[in-house]
Amino acid sequence: MQPQPGPGFSTSLTSFPSLERPSKVYRGQWVQRSPYCKASQSPLGLSGRAFNALLGITILRPRRSERKHVFADEGGHRPAKKLPKYMVRILAGFILGEIMGPATFAGGWPFLFAYTAVVYLISVEYSRLTACVLEPPPVRAQKWALFLVSASILLAAHCRVLTGIFECAAVTLLVLLLILQGNIRPQDGSPPISFSHIASQVFGVFYVGYLPSYWIRLRALAPALPDGAPSGFLTGLLHIIRWPLERSIGCCVCVSCVLCIIAADSCAYFGGKAWGKTPLILVSPNKTQEGAYCGLVGSVVMAVLCDQMWGFPSDTRMAVLAGTVIFCASLLGDLVVSAMKRDARVKDTGSLIPGHGGILDRFDSYFFAAPVAYFCWYAYLKYHARLPASLIRFKP
Repeated sequence: MQPQPGPGFSTSLTSFPSLERPSKVYRGQWVQRSPYCKASQSPLGLSGRAFNALLGITILRPRRSERKHVFADEGGHRPAKKLPKYMVRILAGFILGEIMGPATFAGGWPFLFAYTAVVYLISVEYSRLTACVLEPPPVRAQKWALFLVSASILLAAHCRVLTGIFECAAVTLLVLLLILQGNIRPQDGSPPISFSHIASQVFGVFYVGYLPSYWIRLRALAPALPDGAPSGFLTGLLHIIRWPLERSIGCCVCVSCVLCIIAADSCAYFGGKAWGKTPLILVSPNKTQEGAYCGLVGSVVMAVLCDQMWGFPSDTRMAVLAGTVIFCASLLGDLVVSAMKRDARVKDTGSLIPGHGGILDRFDSYFFAAPVAYFCWYAYLKYHARLPASLIRFKP
Protein backbone atom coordinates (compact mmCIF):
# COMPACT_ATOMS: atom_id res chain seq x y z
CA MET A 1 0.00 0.00 0.00
CA GLN A 2 1.39 3.37 -0.96
CA PRO A 3 2.01 5.55 2.12
CA GLN A 4 0.08 8.78 2.47
CA PRO A 5 1.47 12.14 3.57
CA GLY A 6 0.83 13.25 7.10
CA PRO A 7 -2.06 15.53 8.03
CA GLY A 8 -1.77 19.14 7.00
CA PHE A 9 0.43 18.40 3.99
CA SER A 10 -0.38 18.25 0.33
CA THR A 11 1.28 16.11 -2.31
CA SER A 12 0.40 18.55 -5.07
CA LEU A 13 3.41 19.70 -7.01
CA THR A 14 2.04 23.24 -6.99
CA SER A 15 2.80 23.39 -3.27
CA PHE A 16 6.49 23.40 -4.13
CA PRO A 17 7.27 25.88 -6.89
CA SER A 18 10.98 24.98 -6.87
CA LEU A 19 10.34 21.28 -7.40
CA GLU A 20 11.67 20.05 -10.74
CA ARG A 21 10.96 16.34 -10.35
CA PRO A 22 8.01 14.65 -8.61
CA SER A 23 8.21 13.31 -5.10
CA LYS A 24 9.08 9.67 -4.59
CA VAL A 25 8.62 7.06 -1.91
CA TYR A 26 11.81 6.30 -0.01
CA ARG A 27 11.71 3.65 2.71
CA GLY A 28 7.99 4.16 3.22
CA GLN A 29 8.22 7.96 3.34
CA TRP A 30 7.34 10.75 0.99
CA VAL A 31 10.49 12.63 0.02
CA GLN A 32 10.65 15.80 -2.02
CA ARG A 33 13.79 16.12 -4.11
CA SER A 34 15.57 19.44 -4.02
CA PRO A 35 16.99 20.86 -7.24
CA TYR A 36 20.27 21.49 -5.36
CA CYS A 37 20.68 17.88 -4.26
CA LYS A 38 21.86 16.17 -7.41
CA ALA A 39 23.56 12.86 -8.05
CA SER A 40 27.28 12.84 -7.44
CA GLN A 41 29.55 12.83 -10.41
CA SER A 42 33.04 11.35 -10.30
CA PRO A 43 35.86 10.48 -12.71
CA LEU A 44 34.85 6.82 -12.44
CA GLY A 45 31.17 7.27 -13.21
CA LEU A 46 29.24 5.31 -10.60
CA SER A 47 32.23 4.82 -8.31
CA GLY A 48 31.30 7.86 -6.24
CA ARG A 49 27.80 6.46 -5.70
CA ALA A 50 29.21 3.07 -4.83
CA PHE A 51 31.48 4.75 -2.27
CA ASN A 52 28.44 6.47 -0.77
CA ALA A 53 26.52 3.22 -0.62
CA LEU A 54 29.45 1.59 1.14
CA LEU A 55 29.43 4.29 3.81
CA GLY A 56 25.64 4.44 3.93
CA ILE A 57 25.65 8.23 3.63
CA THR A 58 25.05 11.01 1.12
CA ILE A 59 27.78 13.37 -0.04
CA LEU A 60 25.85 16.43 -1.11
CA ARG A 61 23.24 18.16 1.01
CA PRO A 62 20.83 20.87 -0.16
CA ARG A 63 21.11 24.42 1.04
CA ARG A 64 19.57 25.25 4.38
CA SER A 65 16.83 27.19 2.68
CA GLU A 66 16.20 24.36 0.22
CA ARG A 67 16.24 21.37 2.58
CA LYS A 68 14.10 18.53 1.34
CA HIS A 69 10.68 18.11 2.94
CA VAL A 70 10.21 14.69 4.51
CA PHE A 71 6.78 13.50 5.53
CA ALA A 72 6.28 10.76 8.07
CA ASP A 73 4.43 7.65 7.01
CA GLU A 74 1.40 6.19 8.75
CA GLY A 75 3.58 4.83 11.53
CA GLY A 76 5.04 8.27 12.22
CA HIS A 77 8.62 7.18 11.46
CA ARG A 78 11.15 9.84 10.54
CA PRO A 79 14.28 9.29 8.45
CA ALA A 80 17.54 8.69 10.27
CA LYS A 81 19.77 11.70 10.83
CA LYS A 82 22.76 12.11 8.60
CA LEU A 83 26.24 11.66 9.97
CA PRO A 84 28.14 14.84 10.88
CA LYS A 85 30.61 16.00 8.29
CA TYR A 86 33.62 15.24 10.46
CA MET A 87 32.42 11.64 10.86
CA VAL A 88 32.05 11.37 7.09
CA ARG A 89 35.62 12.60 6.66
CA ILE A 90 36.94 10.14 9.22
CA LEU A 91 35.14 7.13 7.73
CA ALA A 92 36.23 8.05 4.21
CA GLY A 93 39.80 8.47 5.47
CA PHE A 94 39.79 5.01 7.04
CA ILE A 95 38.58 3.40 3.81
CA LEU A 96 41.14 5.30 1.75
CA GLY A 97 43.86 4.29 4.21
CA GLU A 98 42.84 0.65 3.94
CA ILE A 99 43.35 0.92 0.18
CA MET A 100 46.61 2.87 0.08
CA GLY A 101 48.17 1.74 3.36
CA PRO A 102 49.17 -1.82 2.41
CA ALA A 103 50.61 -0.64 -0.91
CA THR A 104 52.70 2.02 0.85
CA PHE A 105 54.11 -0.46 3.36
CA ALA A 106 54.75 -3.07 0.67
CA GLY A 107 56.60 -0.74 -1.72
CA GLY A 108 57.85 -1.89 -5.10
CA TRP A 109 55.35 -2.56 -7.87
CA PRO A 110 52.24 -2.50 -5.64
CA PHE A 111 53.20 1.00 -4.52
CA LEU A 112 53.80 2.07 -8.12
CA PHE A 113 50.46 0.70 -9.34
CA ALA A 114 48.50 2.27 -6.47
CA TYR A 115 49.98 5.72 -6.99
CA THR A 116 49.63 5.46 -10.76
CA ALA A 117 45.89 4.96 -10.22
CA VAL A 118 45.86 8.07 -8.02
CA VAL A 119 47.73 10.02 -10.70
CA TYR A 120 45.14 8.96 -13.28
CA LEU A 121 42.30 10.36 -11.16
CA ILE A 122 44.29 13.53 -10.52
CA SER A 123 44.93 13.99 -14.24
CA VAL A 124 41.20 13.70 -14.93
CA GLU A 125 40.31 16.33 -12.34
CA TYR A 126 43.13 18.63 -13.44
CA SER A 127 41.89 18.40 -17.03
CA ARG A 128 38.41 19.35 -15.84
CA LEU A 129 39.78 22.43 -14.10
CA THR A 130 41.70 23.55 -17.17
CA ALA A 131 38.61 23.01 -19.33
CA CYS A 132 36.79 25.57 -17.16
CA VAL A 133 39.28 28.35 -17.85
CA LEU A 134 40.75 27.68 -21.31
CA GLU A 135 39.17 28.80 -24.57
CA PRO A 136 38.78 26.68 -26.58
CA PRO A 137 38.76 23.80 -24.05
CA PRO A 138 41.41 21.13 -24.53
CA VAL A 139 40.33 18.12 -26.55
CA ARG A 140 39.49 14.97 -24.63
CA ALA A 141 42.58 13.18 -25.92
CA GLN A 142 44.74 15.67 -24.01
CA LYS A 143 43.52 14.14 -20.75
CA TRP A 144 44.84 10.75 -21.77
CA ALA A 145 48.06 12.29 -23.08
CA LEU A 146 48.64 13.99 -19.72
CA PHE A 147 48.02 10.76 -17.82
CA LEU A 148 50.27 8.64 -20.06
CA VAL A 149 53.12 11.13 -19.83
CA SER A 150 52.69 11.39 -16.03
CA ALA A 151 52.59 7.60 -15.66
CA SER A 152 55.79 7.40 -17.70
CA ILE A 153 57.47 9.76 -15.24
CA LEU A 154 56.45 7.49 -12.33
CA LEU A 155 57.73 4.43 -14.17
CA ALA A 156 61.02 6.16 -14.94
CA ALA A 157 61.45 7.08 -11.26
CA HIS A 158 60.71 3.47 -10.28
CA CYS A 159 63.38 2.29 -12.73
CA ARG A 160 65.90 4.70 -11.14
CA VAL A 161 65.94 7.21 -14.02
CA LEU A 162 66.30 10.39 -11.96
CA THR A 163 67.47 13.05 -14.44
CA GLY A 164 65.94 14.43 -17.60
CA ILE A 165 62.50 12.88 -17.12
CA PHE A 166 60.68 16.19 -16.69
CA GLU A 167 62.26 17.72 -19.77
CA CYS A 168 61.45 14.73 -21.95
CA ALA A 169 57.90 14.56 -20.61
CA ALA A 170 57.26 18.28 -21.20
CA VAL A 171 58.53 18.13 -24.79
CA THR A 172 56.44 15.01 -25.46
CA LEU A 173 53.26 16.60 -24.15
CA LEU A 174 53.81 19.81 -26.14
CA VAL A 175 54.22 17.77 -29.33
CA LEU A 176 50.99 15.91 -28.54
CA LEU A 177 49.29 19.27 -27.89
CA LEU A 178 50.23 20.49 -31.37
CA ILE A 179 49.07 17.24 -32.98
CA LEU A 180 45.78 16.88 -31.09
CA GLN A 181 44.76 20.52 -30.67
CA GLY A 182 46.49 22.31 -33.52
CA ASN A 183 43.97 21.49 -36.27
CA ILE A 184 40.82 22.48 -34.36
CA ARG A 185 38.85 25.38 -35.82
CA PRO A 186 37.09 27.39 -33.06
CA GLN A 187 33.79 28.98 -34.10
CA ASP A 188 34.85 32.44 -32.97
CA GLY A 189 37.94 32.34 -35.18
CA SER A 190 40.42 32.38 -32.30
CA PRO A 191 43.62 30.33 -32.57
CA PRO A 192 43.23 26.71 -31.42
CA ILE A 193 46.31 26.91 -29.18
CA SER A 194 47.13 29.86 -26.96
CA PHE A 195 49.87 30.61 -24.47
CA SER A 196 47.51 29.47 -21.70
CA HIS A 197 47.20 26.05 -23.32
CA ILE A 198 50.96 25.65 -23.46
CA ALA A 199 51.47 26.86 -19.88
CA SER A 200 48.72 24.61 -18.52
CA GLN A 201 50.20 21.54 -20.19
CA VAL A 202 53.74 22.19 -18.98
CA PHE A 203 52.46 22.89 -15.47
CA GLY A 204 50.31 19.75 -15.71
CA VAL A 205 53.39 17.62 -16.37
CA PHE A 206 55.13 19.22 -13.41
CA TYR A 207 52.12 19.04 -11.08
CA VAL A 208 50.48 15.75 -12.04
CA GLY A 209 53.56 13.72 -12.94
CA TYR A 210 56.86 15.16 -11.74
CA LEU A 211 55.93 16.11 -8.18
CA PRO A 212 54.18 12.76 -7.40
CA SER A 213 57.24 10.92 -8.72
CA TYR A 214 59.08 12.01 -5.59
CA TRP A 215 56.87 9.66 -3.59
CA ILE A 216 58.39 6.84 -5.67
CA ARG A 217 61.89 8.16 -4.97
CA LEU A 218 61.19 8.64 -1.27
CA ARG A 219 59.79 5.12 -0.89
CA ALA A 220 62.76 3.65 -2.77
CA LEU A 221 65.44 4.85 -0.31
CA ALA A 222 67.17 1.57 0.43
CA PRO A 223 69.33 1.81 3.60
CA ALA A 224 68.06 -0.51 6.32
CA LEU A 225 66.75 0.75 9.64
CA PRO A 226 69.00 0.54 12.72
CA ASP A 227 69.02 -2.64 14.79
CA GLY A 228 65.92 -3.02 16.94
CA ALA A 229 63.79 -0.79 14.72
CA PRO A 230 60.88 -0.41 14.35
CA SER A 231 59.39 -0.70 17.82
CA GLY A 232 57.54 -3.77 18.99
CA PHE A 233 54.29 -1.82 19.17
CA LEU A 234 54.38 -0.94 15.48
CA THR A 235 55.44 -4.44 14.49
CA GLY A 236 52.63 -5.97 16.52
CA LEU A 237 50.06 -3.54 15.14
CA LEU A 238 50.99 -4.33 11.55
CA HIS A 239 50.87 -8.04 12.35
CA ILE A 240 47.33 -7.68 13.71
CA ILE A 241 46.01 -5.82 10.67
CA ARG A 242 48.12 -8.05 8.37
CA TRP A 243 49.93 -5.30 6.54
CA PRO A 244 53.40 -5.99 5.10
CA LEU A 245 56.44 -4.40 6.69
CA GLU A 246 59.74 -3.61 5.05
CA ARG A 247 62.47 -2.55 7.47
CA SER A 248 63.98 0.17 5.31
CA ILE A 249 64.46 3.90 5.72
CA GLY A 250 62.35 4.47 2.61
CA CYS A 251 59.33 2.79 4.20
CA CYS A 252 59.90 4.69 7.45
CA VAL A 253 60.19 8.19 6.00
CA CYS A 254 57.40 7.66 3.44
CA VAL A 255 54.87 6.45 6.01
CA SER A 256 55.97 9.12 8.48
CA CYS A 257 55.48 11.84 5.86
CA VAL A 258 51.96 10.60 5.10
CA LEU A 259 51.07 10.51 8.79
CA CYS A 260 52.43 14.04 9.32
CA ILE A 261 50.27 15.34 6.48
CA ILE A 262 47.18 13.57 7.83
CA ALA A 263 47.84 14.95 11.32
CA ALA A 264 48.39 18.45 9.95
CA ASP A 265 45.19 18.40 7.89
CA SER A 266 43.10 16.98 10.74
CA CYS A 267 44.42 19.35 13.40
CA ALA A 268 44.07 22.33 11.06
CA TYR A 269 40.47 21.35 10.25
CA PHE A 270 39.31 20.81 13.83
CA GLY A 271 41.42 23.66 15.23
CA GLY A 272 40.04 26.07 12.65
CA LYS A 273 36.49 24.96 13.44
CA ALA A 274 37.02 25.47 17.16
CA TRP A 275 39.19 28.59 17.39
CA GLY A 276 39.53 29.98 13.87
CA LYS A 277 38.93 33.75 13.68
CA THR A 278 41.78 35.36 11.73
CA PRO A 279 41.82 34.64 7.97
CA LEU A 280 45.06 33.17 6.69
CA ILE A 281 45.04 34.27 3.04
CA LEU A 282 42.47 35.56 0.56
CA VAL A 283 43.09 32.70 -1.86
CA SER A 284 41.43 30.35 0.62
CA PRO A 285 39.01 32.35 2.81
CA ASN A 286 38.03 29.34 4.97
CA LYS A 287 41.56 28.84 6.27
CA THR A 288 42.57 30.64 9.45
CA GLN A 289 45.83 31.39 11.18
CA GLU A 290 44.66 29.52 14.28
CA GLY A 291 43.96 26.45 12.17
CA ALA A 292 47.41 26.71 10.58
CA TYR A 293 49.07 26.82 14.01
CA CYS A 294 47.11 23.74 15.07
CA GLY A 295 48.18 21.98 11.89
CA LEU A 296 51.83 22.82 12.57
CA VAL A 297 51.59 21.43 16.09
CA GLY A 298 49.89 18.27 14.82
CA SER A 299 52.57 17.67 12.18
CA VAL A 300 55.45 18.18 14.63
CA VAL A 301 53.87 15.94 17.30
CA MET A 302 53.25 13.20 14.73
CA ALA A 303 56.85 13.45 13.49
CA VAL A 304 58.14 12.98 17.05
CA LEU A 305 55.80 10.01 17.58
CA CYS A 306 56.98 8.43 14.33
CA ASP A 307 60.57 8.92 15.47
CA GLN A 308 59.77 6.95 18.61
CA MET A 309 57.86 4.18 16.80
CA TRP A 310 60.28 3.67 13.94
CA GLY A 311 63.50 4.25 15.86
CA PHE A 312 64.74 6.56 13.08
CA PRO A 313 66.35 9.05 13.05
CA SER A 314 66.40 8.83 16.89
CA ASP A 315 66.90 12.58 16.94
CA THR A 316 64.09 14.76 18.28
CA ARG A 317 65.47 17.92 16.70
CA MET A 318 65.54 16.31 13.26
CA ALA A 319 62.02 15.01 13.76
CA VAL A 320 60.78 18.50 14.71
CA LEU A 321 62.50 19.98 11.64
CA ALA A 322 60.99 17.33 9.36
CA GLY A 323 57.51 17.87 10.79
CA THR A 324 57.82 21.63 10.30
CA VAL A 325 58.98 21.56 6.68
CA ILE A 326 56.41 18.88 5.78
CA PHE A 327 53.63 21.04 7.20
CA CYS A 328 54.80 24.13 5.29
CA ALA A 329 54.98 22.15 2.05
CA SER A 330 51.57 20.58 2.59
CA LEU A 331 50.03 24.00 3.27
CA LEU A 332 51.58 25.32 0.04
CA GLY A 333 50.05 22.45 -1.93
CA ASP A 334 46.66 23.10 -0.37
CA LEU A 335 46.78 26.80 -1.26
CA VAL A 336 47.84 26.10 -4.85
CA VAL A 337 44.79 23.88 -5.41
CA SER A 338 42.58 26.50 -3.73
CA ALA A 339 43.85 29.11 -6.19
CA MET A 340 43.13 26.81 -9.14
CA LYS A 341 39.61 26.08 -7.90
CA ARG A 342 38.84 29.77 -7.38
CA ASP A 343 39.98 30.54 -10.91
CA ALA A 344 37.81 27.72 -12.26
CA ARG A 345 34.92 28.84 -9.98
CA VAL A 346 34.33 25.42 -8.47
CA LYS A 347 34.08 24.45 -4.82
CA ASP A 348 35.54 20.93 -5.15
CA THR A 349 37.47 19.24 -7.92
CA GLY A 350 35.15 16.22 -7.71
CA SER A 351 32.95 14.21 -5.39
CA LEU A 352 34.60 10.80 -5.31
CA ILE A 353 35.60 10.88 -1.63
CA PRO A 354 32.74 11.72 0.77
CA GLY A 355 33.51 14.62 3.09
CA HIS A 356 36.64 15.57 1.17
CA GLY A 357 35.56 16.17 -2.42
CA GLY A 358 37.70 14.87 -5.25
CA ILE A 359 41.01 13.07 -5.30
CA LEU A 360 42.77 16.38 -5.94
CA ASP A 361 41.07 17.87 -2.87
CA ARG A 362 42.36 15.01 -0.73
CA PHE A 363 45.89 14.74 -2.15
CA ASP A 364 46.61 18.44 -2.66
CA SER A 365 48.76 18.54 0.47
CA TYR A 366 50.93 15.67 -0.78
CA PHE A 367 52.35 17.23 -3.95
CA PHE A 368 54.98 19.57 -2.54
CA ALA A 369 55.54 17.57 0.65
CA ALA A 370 57.21 14.66 -1.15
CA PRO A 371 60.07 16.65 -2.77
CA VAL A 372 60.72 18.53 0.49
CA ALA A 373 60.78 15.32 2.52
CA TYR A 374 62.97 13.57 -0.05
CA PHE A 375 65.69 16.23 -0.10
CA CYS A 376 65.46 16.66 3.66
CA TRP A 377 66.13 12.99 4.37
CA TYR A 378 68.65 12.64 1.56
CA ALA A 379 70.69 15.49 3.02
CA TYR A 380 70.40 13.95 6.50
CA LEU A 381 71.62 10.56 5.32
CA LYS A 382 74.50 12.03 3.32
CA TYR A 383 75.80 14.75 5.64
CA HIS A 384 74.64 13.84 9.13
CA ALA A 385 74.66 10.04 9.03
CA ARG A 386 77.69 10.34 6.70
CA LEU A 387 76.53 7.62 4.33
CA PRO A 388 78.22 7.77 0.93
CA ALA A 389 75.99 8.46 -2.03
CA SER A 390 76.57 4.91 -3.29
CA LEU A 391 74.84 3.55 -0.17
CA ILE A 392 71.86 5.90 -0.48
CA ARG A 393 70.76 3.79 -3.41
CA PHE A 394 67.34 3.09 -4.79
CA LYS A 395 65.70 -0.29 -4.98
CA PRO A 396 64.60 -1.37 -8.45
